[in-house]
Amino acid sequence: MSDSQTAVDSGRQALNKSWGGYPWYDAKNDSLRQLTIEPEELPPDREMKEPVDFSFIQYGVWFTLVVVIAFILYFLVRTFLRSKRETVSVALPDAGHAQRIEALPMQVDEKESDLLAAARRHYAAGNLTRAIICFFGYQLMELDRRQLIYLTQGKTNRQYLRELGQRTALRQLVSQTMVIFEDAFFGHHEPPPARFEACWSRLAEFQKLVAQEGGG
Repeated sequence: MSDSQTAVDSGRQALNKSWGGYPWYDAKNDSLRQLTIEPEELPPDREMKEPVDFSFIQYGVWFTLVVVIAFILYFLVRTFLRSKRETVSVALPDAGHAQRIEALPMQVDEKESDLLAAARRHYAAGNLTRAIICFFGYQLMELDRRQLIYLTQGKTNRQYLRELGQRTALRQLVSQTMVIFEDAFFGHHEPPPARFEACWSRLAEFQKLVAQEGGG
């Protein structure tokens, strides 16, 4: 037997006697055996995850921005229109303003057509007599504008108070101003600063009551 054949026989015997065998060696036919390799299953945490659809998130962000911008624009426009209406209402007297001025029980010149502003000017200048006259005129005009009294020439102040009816808080407040007004206008008595302040300090209360009770 040749040396080459001896080497082949030795190799075959070594493969046959191997303790675990070789799955790729077919000893019977002395040939290679085809192997089938099963794919390895990955643990759940290593399985391929589906890619995240970032386009959907992007669209959501853009939609949110558009909604926020739309709300901001809406509130800006509404605020602008409201301020514009308030400016117009201040600059342009309401219908019937001139008629109310003529129906007042006191003389009012052109510079005092805005009676509340005139009362503030006279008060700041220390002219409390004219300040209380303008302030009472302002109250009468507001009551007429809100349809709480009917302002007309020839009526007395007591008649205006009776027209307020059961509006006790409003009637008491107007009566307080009326008494100081009559002392100044008819009696020519300068209002004491404390009495004037007690009346003037209730301006906001008067405006609130008129707004609540009035219909104009």
